[in-house]
Order: sequence, then structure tokens, then C-alpha cells
Amino acid sequence: MSAVTGKTGIEKDREERYDGNATFIGFLGPELSFRWRGAPNLELTWQLHHRSGGGGTFGDMGGTSNANTIGIRYRF
Repeated sequence: MSAVTGKTGIEKDREERYDGNATFIGFLGPELSFRWRGAPNLELTWQLHHRSGGGGTFGDMGGTSNANTIGIRYRF
């Protein structure tokens, strides 16, 4: 589940289209990470942040937004 106090522009537009509320909806965050043997504490990551109304199940939203993130993670 995902709760926000400020929505993105696309979520505001879709709230109007679906007559819904994107404040509290579903969330999926699958991630892929790549690590090298020579640097086991260092990873390159890709994560998809997917907020979804689950076809109207959450907040009467048919769809919301996605964000792709790429990062570097160092494990201590």
C-alpha cells in the first residue's frame, strides 16, 4: 500500500478521469540488482515504482503512475 500527501500531475489528471482518489492506493516495487565479485558491497540497482488502483479496487482508480529508478547501493 502507498499513501501520499502530494500527488504527481499524472495522478491528479487520472483522479479527474476516473473520479477517484490516489491518496491511498496499491504499490509494487520490483527490483533488479547487479553485483561484481571484485566489489561485493557495491551494487547497481534498477527499481520500478508502480502505484496502482488495482483496476478500481483502491481509491476508485483505474490506473496511476510508474517511475523507474537507477541507483548505486553500498552495503556496510
